[in-house]
Amino acid sequence: MTSNTKWEVVNFFVRASTADGIEDSLYANSRMQVPVSVFIKALVQGTTKHYYLTQAELDSIQLVDYDDPTQTLSGTWTYSTQKNGFPCTEAALVKGSMTGARGSRDEDDDDNTPQLKVYRVSTSSVEKKNVGASITQPDGTVVATRRGSYYDSHVTLEGREPITYTTDNITVTKENPANGTFTMDWTGGGKSGTSTSPWSQDNYYVSTTQHALHKAEIYTYDTTGSGNGTDSDSRLANCYAKRTPGTEMKLFFIWDDGPEATKTVGLDRKTTNVQNKITYTLTIHANAAIQVNQKRGALCLSRLAFRLKDAIWGDEWSYDKCGFTLYDTFGNMGTFYAKFQSDPYYVTASSNSDAVVIGNANPVPSAAGSSSAT
Repeated sequence: MTSNTKWEVVNFFVRASTADGIEDSLYANSRMQVPVSVFIKALVQGTTKHYYLTQAELDSIQLVDYDDPTQTLSGTWTYSTQKNGFPCTEAALVKGSMTGARGSRDEDDDDNTPQLKVYRVSTSSVEKKNVGASITQPDGTVVATRRGSYYDSHVTLEGREPITYTTDNITVTKENPANGTFTMDWTGGGKSGTSTSPWSQDNYYVSTTQHALHKAEIYTYDTTGSGNGTDSDSRLANCYAKRTPGTEMKLFFIWDDGPEATKTVGLDRKTTNVQNKITYTLTIHANAAIQVNQKRGALCLSRLAFRLKDAIWGDEWSYDKCGFTLYDTFGNMGTFYAKFQSDPYYVTASSNSDAVVIGNANPVPSAAGSSSAT
């Protein structure tokens, strides 16, 4: 809340969080934020008594165009007190001056240190912007860090060309973390038994090269294991394709970024056939417990291959628009699709083979989560 006390500004200036406190730069991607610190000191009007602005009064400080202080930052230049999920270097409260600056007053404060308001600035413009600050006193006087004024002060922010990630500036690492066997139960002619067949796993880790990966968003895949229109099994959650070349079944998965985890994946399939007038039933337990997200700072995709002697895996399906968007720590991004083909990296077409394919996708698909497979 505001106070009924009349006060007047006696010190007012802005600082960047860089060593010189004057210049900073940011990628013009609308996501990267850089802090701008506003320092202010006020007195009770007509006295030498220090006045501490309330939080509401601090919040009334605006960032303005230094070259036209009547214009607040807007349009392609925006500012906020809120973090947007991307790292933002906190303002160095005094890169050379004003150690101990604080926000709103605590009840026991009685010193003369300036108060501080920190804003986070973003832009979508590749240009330089001189940024100042303004505040309106209770008597209606607008005080700004305008050019030539007593409080002349500004920071220069440079919006730089953002990085767009493509297959040219990401890395894809393929690993074979596990192999094993799965079981098959059969009955027929008054007999029964169990046999095993092999499975293998490949993980593909995708990371950004210019700056560290901050997060990944994945979309258009079977979120539950029952959305593909053919097979219904919770162990197919996060699967985006089922391929059945020959006697093998290949399952392709895309995983949310996060800590290392164990996922049980696969499906059960039951078939019958008649030989010499005897009906045989085969129940295939094609599933495996696998490790994913074993590399930090990378998106994980997996391919599982289950092998049998017979081609009894049923219909194929896939999500043609499956993909992901990578964001680096500064908010630069790139959008890609996930498919399958014999050449595992950077291929833009798909074929009936078993390797994960990462390709450029432009524009960003709007679909997210589960949709009908095609």
